[in-house]
Amino acid sequence: SINYVLSLIRYEAKQNGLGPRLTYLFLSRCLSQLVRVKLQAFLEHNIPSVHYMTDYTVMLSSSLLYLQKTYASSNTHSEVMLFLNKVTMEPNDTDIYAYLDKLESAVAMCQSVGLFLQPSQVNIHYRQGLNSTLRAIADQHYPAIDDVQLLTQSLRSHVRRNPDLFKQATTNSKPTTTTTTTKS
Repeated sequence: SINYVLSLIRYEAKQNGLGPRLTYLFLSRCLSQLVRVKLQAFLEHNIPSVHYMTDYTVMLSSSLLYLQKTYASSNTHSEVMLFLNKVTMEPNDTDIYAYLDKLESAVAMCQSVGLFLQPSQVNIHYRQGLNSTLRAIADQHYPAIDDVQLLTQSLRSHVRRNPDLFKQATTNSKPTTTTTTTKS
């Protein structure tokens, strides 16, 4: 959602003590080339020439308004839920903390549009997004853990104690071929 993206930029600017000019430049660098070009065209046509590229408070506020208006459709509950549902692990991925980071970012994105998930809902999404090996371990060994942080720690410990876990899963998932010979 645009709310989430802009909030990350705002936090970064605040944390680094950036003024309007540096915040505007940082914002511009965070955008894709196409979005940046469209934003520049908008600013050139809508900001008086006396303020364009000189008054960065005006440049920044106009940029934020443009981005909010242009990408407002990304702020719907359905859009952020689609994003949340796409957060999953790859089949042989073992980086459980990277997965947790992605999920927590998606949950924060939901919150940025006023969609607040209960911990039990986050737990369901977390478990559903695990790869099949980790999902089986979570369901078999840790069904009572509702906190995703604690579940992540437990799964990571389990993987460390069983280093061949994913090697076995890969070996077991390879197709086997059988050769038969017939006599003529």
